[in-house]
Parts: sequence; C-alpha cells; structure tokens
Amino acid sequence: MGLPEEFHRRAEALVRGDTEAWQPSPAVPAATIILIRDGDSGLEVFLQQRVGSMKFAAGMFVFPGGRVEESDRAGTVPWQPGARSEPFVLPPRPSPMDHFEAISIAAMRETWEEAAVVLASQDRPGPGADLALSQWLRSEGLSLDAGLVQPWIHWVTPEVERRRYDTRFLVAEVPDRQTARDLGVESRMSTWAGVAAAIEAARSGEMPMLPPTVDALEQLGAFDKAAAVMLEASGRTPQPKMPVPVLRDDQVAWRIRDPYDDTDLGAW
Repeated sequence: MGLPEEFHRRAEALVRGDTEAWQPSPAVPAATIILIRDGDSGLEVFLQQRVGSMKFAAGMFVFPGGRVEESDRAGTVPWQPGARSEPFVLPPRPSPMDHFEAISIAAMRETWEEAAVVLASQDRPGPGADLALSQWLRSEGLSLDAGLVQPWIHWVTPEVERRRYDTRFLVAEVPDRQTARDLGVESRMSTWAGVAAAIEAARSGEMPMLPPTVDALEQLGAFDKAAAVMLEASGRTPQPKMPVPVLRDDQVAWRIRDPYDDTDLGAW
C-alpha cells in the first residue's frame, strides 16, 4: 500500500504491541452529508476540495462535514427526529455525541456552514452570515429535520493517524429551492460531479480522495436516481469499518475490521 513511511512505522509498532513507539489517539465522533441530486446524465454528488493547509485530509475532495460538538443537541438547536431513532450502530460505551440526535444535528450544521444548504422542516434558503443558524431556525419557526437524512456508510480512521474520527456518512437530496455552494470555510472549491466521473477522477488522481469517500461513491454507483438512493438508505444500518494492520509472514498487511466488535470484514 502507498502509505507514508511514518504510517508504516506506526503500523509495525501496533502489530508488535510496542506502545512506547506509538500510542494511538481515540477516534472522536464526526458526521458528514453526501448531498445528491438528479443530473442530466444521472446521479450527481456535491464535493469540496479541502484547503492545503488543513491538518487532516489536506487537498482531498470530501463531502461537507466535521466533528460532532457537545453543543449539537436538540435543546440547543431546533431539531425534529426522523422515523428511526438510531440508524447507526452505537459503540460499546457511547457518549452523547455518538447518538443520532447529535450526529444528525452536527452533519446538518456543518452542511449549512460549508455548503449553505439547510435541511429543515420547510424548504427555505437559510440566513445570511450575520445570523446564527439556530437563531434563524427559531425566528422562522423551523427545525432541522432528521427525516431528510439517511445513513449511508460508517468509517473509523485507522490507528496510524494522529487525528482520528469515527465518521458517520449520511445522504440527503439537496432541497429544490436551495443551491449548494462553496463558502470557503475549509475548502478551496466545490463542484457537482457525476458519480461515475468522480470515481474515475479519484482513481486517476485528478480528484484525490480518502478511501471512505471512494467507498461512498462506489456504493452510490449502483443508482441512477436520488430517490432510489434515499429509499435504499432508509433501510440501512451501516457496519462500522476500520483499516487495521496485521502481521502476516513477519510483514505488515491490512484488513478491514469492525472496530466495535473486531469482526473481520476482509482484506484492504
């Protein structure tokens, strides 16, 4: 695998149990929304390229999202639940930020902050920069609507990374009356791309992406319409996945495992 040499050293330390050489950090809860729409040539996704100065995933094409904050609660932000209370698998000892209330609020908040899309109980363009989203929702009598987002995939950053995230990927159709656009918060540009074209651009290096982003796109590739994606997602309970180094013939190899129960999910 084409990993940086430092990651190889950390992987060696992990498989040999050398805690003095490398001690992994905990993965913090994070959430992202894959905005989709029906394009002229099929399903399209909204992608943003992170600025090169970012400490995590610099220069990568990603979906809008970020870490879950302690303030991402229904008591702080107007929010209404969807049909399923916990569509993602919970970790063995969940924190309040691992629950779907916080996950969905964080994902929708980040999507507003980074892409200017508000997934609320009514389809209205959001506030200007001079008014906080929570204030605007209250003034308009609206709530963030968890029924507009559905689970898609769930990935945890491998333990060789310094910054680690337990990321739930959700999917949502961009509302009819709103336009996703780049707000330059953490990105240098944004674009709508056909799913097949985005996958090809990732493989060629034209649009560099982390493996979970490619996984999300490859699973979207089975669908032509946004409505079909949302229907499929409404029944999903994504299994958490994390790349894990293992020792094989005295060499480091990689497997995908469920970090919550250590189920082996195959080679990486």
